[in-house]
Amino acid sequence: MTQSLSLLAARLRDIYRAPQSVYAAVRENGGEWYDWVVPTLLAAAFWASYNWGLIGDPQDLTNWDTLSEEERQQASDALVLWRSHVWFSLPLTNSFASLSAGALVLVPLVRWILRREVTLRQMLAVKGYAAMLTIPRWLLLAVFHRLGAENVAFGPAAFLNPADREDVVGQILVGLDFFDLWQAVVMGVGLAVMSGRSPRAGIAMSIVLWLLWIILGSMTSALPTAPPV
Repeated sequence: MTQSLSLLAARLRDIYRAPQSVYAAVRENGGEWYDWVVPTLLAAAFWASYNWGLIGDPQDLTNWDTLSEEERQQASDALVLWRSHVWFSLPLTNSFASLSAGALVLVPLVRWILRREVTLRQMLAVKGYAAMLTIPRWLLLAVFHRLGAENVAFGPAAFLNPADREDVVGQILVGLDFFDLWQAVVMGVGLAVMSGRSPRAGIAMSIVLWLLWIILGSMTSALPTAPPV
C-alpha cells in the first residue's frame, strides 16, 4: 500500500514535467483504479475550491440596484442553492462525466485513427492524469479573483471585450485556452505511449480532436436559445 501511494504521488508530480514516463509506467502495469480516480478527484477539488471563493452576497452584484424584487429573490435563491451543494457537486459530476465519456470515445478513435488496440483502462488513465493540467488554471483564476480581476482568459480571448466573446468567433477564441492546449498535448503523449505510436501522431490526433470540440461547442453555444418573436 505504501509503495502504491509513493508511486501515485510520483506520477501526480511527474505528469507536469515527464508525462511520457508516467504513461509508460501505467502501460507497463496495466493501470489501476487510482490512476484515474485520484487525479480526477484532485482536479475537481481545486475547481470546487475556486467555486467556493466566488460565493458572496447577492447584493454585491453590480446590477443589484436595477433588479426587480422578483429578480432579487431569484438571485438569492440561486445563491442558497450554490452554497448548499452546487459549488462542489458541479465540478465532481462534470469531472467524472468528462472522464468516462472521454475514455469511451477515445478507445474507438485510437483504434480507427492510430490503428492500434487500446483498453478502456488505459484511456481512463490518459484522461485522468491529463486532468491534473487544469489545476494551475484554477489556482491562477483564484489569485486573479482575489485581485479583483474579471473575465480572465488565458488565451486570445484575453484581448477581447466581454461582449465580443458571445458570437461563434469569440467563443472559439475563448476555447483556445493555454491550459486546455497543454492538457491536449499531454493527452496526446498518453495516446502515443498507450498505442505505441510516435508522440507526433498522438499529439496531432489530440489537438485536432480538441479543436473540433472547440468549434462544435462554439457553434452550439452561439445558437439562439429561443425562436425570434
